[in-house]
Amino acid sequence: MLVLIDGLPEVGDHTAFLASDPRFSELKVSLAENPEFVVTVQAKYSKASTVLDAANYTIEYSTKKEFDAEDWKGNGASWSTSAENARSIRLKILDEAGTLIPAGSTVSLSFTCKIDDPNVQPGQIAWNSFGYHYSLLDEAAELEAAPLKVGVRIPSVPELRKQVVDHKGQPCNVEQDEAFSFLVYPGTALTGEYATREEIIAALGDTPYEEFSVTVKAGESLSESVRLQTDKWAWTEGQTYTVVKLPCGESYTFKRFLNSTASSCAGCGNCAGRLYR
Repeated sequence: MLVLIDGLPEVGDHTAFLASDPRFSELKVSLAENPEFVVTVQAKYSKASTVLDAANYTIEYSTKKEFDAEDWKGNGASWSTSAENARSIRLKILDEAGTLIPAGSTVSLSFTCKIDDPNVQPGQIAWNSFGYHYSLLDEAAELEAAPLKVGVRIPSVPELRKQVVDHKGQPCNVEQDEAFSFLVYPGTALTGEYATREEIIAALGDTPYEEFSVTVKAGESLSESVRLQTDKWAWTEGQTYTVVKLPCGESYTFKRFLNSTASSCAGCGNCAGRLYR
């Protein structure tokens, strides 16, 4: 029989066998509403994997984060088929005939999770690891091991801030809340001149784009940061992206992006700057 226990990531977590061996996860992860469990077995020297039928294994759940000998033997009253508030998963494969897991095989368990923390930050990592207890067919020996942990990192996303300056380039506090809108798209800046937002969007054609707004509060010159989060493209290292400041009236003239000199125009503010990461 194979018993595999996987503890879900959370701040302050640790490996399956040792509470004194921290994993250093920076966010909490829970099972998705439909975890879509898949168990596969890949025989030694084979490139193909076999997906086990659900009738050949059992998935159990527990709120436990530390496990004793009974847990690893597949016993314990704290395990059930209810995934509510689960912080650990247990896979049990009872292979009495020794045909499901041939000697030297690799067993994999995959499932879907969700991030619980609404304030998760780019660059944070959730570390996952498991341990297993294995009884050998026709042998008294039992094996235990804990493979190395693996991590899932929240992708880094650029942030946008707007600063208002006077004609001398010095920070200038606004008298009332001022909102500024920007259009962002992958690739180099469009050539030509465009007087309106609609003209820019039409010129983009099939190029994906997103619009973002930032607000400079009354009495301040610098806005809060806004994450340029989008599902229309993946921010990729070394690629070029364009930020276009959309028209905002005649009170402001565009000057620069990220301390890089850019064109300016009187009133419309409809100028493009390049954003790198």
